[in-house]
Formats: sequence, structure tokens, C-alpha cells
Amino acid sequence: MSTKYCDTVQLERNWFHWLLSTSVPALEQFRAAGVLWTLIPGYQDTPALADPRTPLLRHCLAFSTPHHFSSDEGEIDDSCTAWHQSEWRKFPLPVELLDLESDDPRLLLELPYLQQGLIVPQLRVLGYRLEVPTTTSWDAMIKDVELICKGVARKFNPPTEEERDNLAHEALSQVMAKLARRKLTYTPGMAPVFNLFTTTIHRCMYSIKNRDTKHRRNTTKLASDLRAGVLPKSLRSLRVPGSSAIRTQR
Repeated sequence: MSTKYCDTVQLERNWFHWLLSTSVPALEQFRAAGVLWTLIPGYQDTPALADPRTPLLRHCLAFSTPHHFSSDEGEIDDSCTAWHQSEWRKFPLPVELLDLESDDPRLLLELPYLQQGLIVPQLRVLGYRLEVPTTTSWDAMIKDVELICKGVARKFNPPTEEERDNLAHEALSQVMAKLARRKLTYTPGMAPVFNLFTTTIHRCMYSIKNRDTKHRRNTTKLASDLRAGVLPKSLRSLRVPGSSAIRTQR
């Protein structure tokens, strides 16, 4: 297996799409339908450096009659522009556009060749990118992070396969929590995301190992003290099988 454990380019792409999609969750139905295209302003000439956390985003629903609108800090603009009677017009964004079960004729893909042959290519040229459903990007990202966790866990040389798997799974849980809380994120064009994940996972595993070592040390000390007849002050009582509770004195 490669020392990088996974396709790092794909990992960064999935992380990017997850950050982008979770910034405007109300549009998830359109992501799932494959018609939501988004432009991150200011990065048309450097798309690889586009920051998915940019507050202001421009969107397009790529139906045969495309609808353009924007969002700011996750809030959708209540107006949009669409090509109507040979010109662009601005009008309120219909609430029914947020429901793909609507029978509004503007949502019909009655001209698929127009959509795929003209509208989509134009959006690509302008710098728009097709958004990916949130669960799709999240699942793909976590699958790769799990591979990294398993790879890093081997470097700690756990005595058994079960301990190695437990270490990897606990580290994965911690990383998932950091991602969900936005405590772990990245800036496009800076350090490779693989390095960021690897460093974070190493820190998580060191913390887990230190905790386990401290727990074993305390357990061993407690057993030794009990054999010597010394009860820790933190214990109020200790019940020994077949006898009444032994209480410590304050």
C-alpha cells in the first residue's frame, strides 16, 4: 500500500465539496438532483485556490431555463435572474423552486440537449462547478480518512490487531467530530490536506495512548495500595466481597 494510504487529490476534492455543500444546506435537493452549479467569486482565474468557506456564493439551477441567484453566509437571496423573452429579468425566487416535486414548468428538463449542450458548458467556462450531495462527499472523505487512521495506527505497533483497530476507530471518531465542528479545516493552496489529516491523527493517537497509559498506571497503583492496606483519600468507601464497606477517614 502507498505510504499515503489513499488518493490525496481525491481526498482534498471531497473535503472541498463537503465544505461547499454544508455552507448552504437548504439547496441539498438540487445537489441530489445534479442541477446545482456554484461559483465562488474571485477565483475564476485560479479555481484550484477557491476557498469553499467564502461567505458570498453565486448559484445556478441548470434547468433548461436556468435560474441564477446568490447566498450569503448560508442565507439564500430571495430574488433570482432568468432568461425571459430574449432578455435577463430579475424577479423573486419562487418558493416552489426549492421543492423538486413541484410541477412548475420552469423546472422541467424538456430540452435536455439545450441544457447539456449549451447551458452546462457555459457555466463551466464562467467558473461554476457542479455541486456534490453532502452525504456523497462526506462518505467518500471519511472512507479515505479511515484508511489514513489505519495506516498511522500501524506505526504505533499495537501488540494485537484488535488494539490497532480500536486505536484507529477512536482516532477516526475524534477526527469526524473535529470536522463536524469545523475545528479541523484547511486553506486551499497551503499545506496538503493529507499532511494536515496525518498530523491531526497522530496527535489524536498520542492523546489516546497517553490517556490509556495513565489509566493503566493509576489502576496498577490502586491495586498496589489496596494490597498494602492503603486506601486513596478520593475513595469514600470500598466494598470487599463478603464484608461490610470499608470507609476512609477524612
